[in-house]
Amino acid sequence: DGGVTVNSGALRITNSTALGDGAKTVTLSNGTNGAPQLRLDGSADPIELPASIGYVTSNDSTGAIVNEAGNNVVFGAITLSGGGGSTRIYSNAGNLTLAGNIAPSTTGRTLKLMGAGTGVVTGDISNGSATNGSASNGSASLRAAAMSVAASAAGGAALLKRSTRRCVSPTPVR
Repeated sequence: DGGVTVNSGALRITNSTALGDGAKTVTLSNGTNGAPQLRLDGSADPIELPASIGYVTSNDSTGAIVNEAGNNVVFGAITLSGGGGSTRIYSNAGNLTLAGNIAPSTTGRTLKLMGAGTGVVTGDISNGSATNGSASNGSASLRAAAMSVAASAAGGAALLKRSTRRCVSPTPVR
């Protein structure tokens, strides 16, 4: 039990129990100062991180969460915080599923979904307490501005291509 904080460099895990059990927060929010990362290598077996683990992220340079290999699932909520700007999440190989809800805790946060691998966002992407945010990869994007959310998926965007995404917003932008 207990939280996990990565201030600099990467924490690379290779199994579902690497972060321990019980409720905890994994903090990856030292931003560009330390470029903290959680790297998932599920090449031997898929990694499934439980909903009892939440993530606080802010790394717009190298990616806060990086799927290196395997078909991995992050069930916990992701909070986009202050510290290093926006948050990039990469699926470089294999498939990454983000099953937890994603929301900013401060204004001016952007979620960027990147990488050559594939992925699915099945949790809600919402504004949280912030005024804006967006998620993009190539020609596909999910944008959240104030109380409105717009969604479009054109072309070959890896992370959003097969998504069953549901954007939370009282007034969708069309």
